Order: sequence, then structure tokens, then C-alpha cells
Amino acid sequence: MRHAERTLKEFRMTEKTSALSSGTNCYIFEVDAAASKEQIAHAVREVFGVEPTSVRTMMHKGKAKRSRFTKGGRVVAYRKPHLRKAIVTLKAGEKIEVL
Repeated sequence: MRHAERTLKEFRMTEKTSALSSGTNCYIFEVDAAASKEQIAHAVREVFGVEPTSVRTMMHKGKAKRSRFTKGGRVVAYRKPHLRKAIVTLKAGEKIEVL
């Protein structure tokens, strides 16, 4: 269970993802950047007890940001963390009940 908890970080619930889940039986998760599709499918199977038919992944590059409010008045540049999402399609008739 510990490996599955590290693989699946967060369940994404927005208006767009709820429309996707009701129409095509797809659910979106934020996942670990190093996890493979097989590991993601295994984690969904282990945590939720459903059978995924396909797993699609996408990587979002973190945005570059600048902050002017530092001690000394310098502009500090930093980058938001990268984000990897997985779209998991389930078998017909299966659902993931989230809160």
C-alpha cells in the first residue's frame, strides 16, 4: 500500500474532470513523475479495487516565476514544480467513489 500511496499523489476533481468521468468513465490523478503506466494502473487497482483498461499520462512543465519582494530588494527567479497527470479509463460499469 505504501508504494501505491507514493504513486498516486492526488485525485483531480474539477468541472472538466467531472464531465469527463461521467461521460467516458475516465478519472484524472496527479502522479509521481517517475511512475510508469503499469505502476499507475497497479496503484489504482490496489487502492480503489477497480480494473483500469488504459492509462494515459501527460507532463506539465512548471512555470518560471519572479519575486521582487526579497530582503535586499533583489529580484529572485524560481520555478514551480513540474506536474505529471494520468488519465485512467475504467471498465464499463465500474466507478471510483470519491467523497
